[in-house]
Formats: sequence, C-alpha cells, structure tokens
Amino acid sequence: MSMCCRVLWISMPIIASMLLDQKQLGEIDEFKYNAMVYLANGVTSTFANGVYYPYMELAAKRLVNSGKWIGPRIWASGPYFGTRCPDWQDYSKEEIYEQVDYWAALGVDGFKTKGGNPETIKHLVNRVIAQWP
Repeated sequence: MSMCCRVLWISMPIIASMLLDQKQLGEIDEFKYNAMVYLANGVTSTFANGVYYPYMELAAKRLVNSGKWIGPRIWASGPYFGTRCPDWQDYSKEEIYEQVDYWAALGVDGFKTKGGNPETIKHLVNRVIAQWP
C-alpha cells in the first residue's frame, strides 16, 4: 500500500466490537454476508467509510485473511478521531499518539477523522507519518 494511502483517510461510518453482545453478533453476520456479496460483485478490496467498532473490523480482516470467511481484502481503520467517535473527548497530543500506537500495533491499515478539530488532525497525521515512514 502506498504511503499516501496509509497516512490518513478522512471519511464516514461502519462495523462493531470484539466483546460481543447479541446486537453485535447480528452485526458480525451482517458483515460476513456483506463481504461475500461484495466479492461476488467483483469488489476485491475494501476500506470502510468509517468505523464505530474497530475491533470487529480487525476480527473480520483476520477471518478473511485466514480463509475462514470469504470476502474481499479488508483494509482496517482504527477508531474515528473526532466527535463522530462515540466516546470522543478532546484528547491531548500524547493521548492521540498513544491511541495511534495502540491501533497500529493491533494491525490497522489507516485512520479516519470525522469531526476532528485542526489540532486533533495535526497530531493524528504527524503520528501516523511517524508510524509508517
């Protein structure tokens, strides 16, 4: 994946978390079957237009990559950076760096912001560039 693709994706919403309750189990099924439909229609790679629950997207990516699920290549994004994230606060530079490091270690392929203020976006971009030189 090129540097420009890895640095930052600024966009909108999709998917759920690994601590699964009944609602989330339904979302897993929905994601699993949507992935098959996408592939059947010729979509071979996808990057969600935003993620509410990035743990589920990472789980789906791993299931597709392992061959346990059928679907297109999934480029996983971390959580939103900005007010669109359900538990968003105005995080400090250090907290943003910590979150980027955490999600990068888990295997996300990029980050998105929606409702992020200029300082948030600046810190996010700077850390992402440092993570993926």
